[in-house]
Amino acid sequence: MLAEKTVLTNGCIVNTHERLVRACNMLNTRLRAGDLFTYLNSEVTKQAIVPAFNNQIESCNARLRVMLRTHRDWLLLHRIKACMWWCYVHAQNPLLVSELIHIMPADQHIKNIYT
Repeated sequence: MLAEKTVLTNGCIVNTHERLVRACNMLNTRLRAGDLFTYLNSEVTKQAIVPAFNNQIESCNARLRVMLRTHRDWLLLHRIKACMWWCYVHAQNPLLVSELIHIMPADQHIKNIYT
C-alpha cells in the first residue's frame, strides 16, 4: 500500500498515500536513532527519570483540547479567551495582571481575527 503511486495530470508521479509514507519514514528514522520506546530500555531508566510523555507541547495541546471539548457550547470568543487564560495560568513566569491588561488582545481584535 505504501508503494502505490499516482500520476498527476501534469505527469508527475507522487505517492498515493503521501502522509502515511512520511509518517512511516519518520517512525523508521526515530527507531533507527533509538528514540522510540526508550522507557522499555532499563539502561535509560536507570540513568534518568523518564517523563510520562514524550512531547510536552502535545501534552499542553491535549489539555487545551479537553478544555475546549468540555466547553464546546461556549461562544467562540469565550473559548479563545479561555485558552489564553489557561496558557497564562500555566505559564512558568506569568506576567503581573497590571502588565497583562496591556498586552492581551481586546474582544474586538479577537473577533476581527477569527471571523
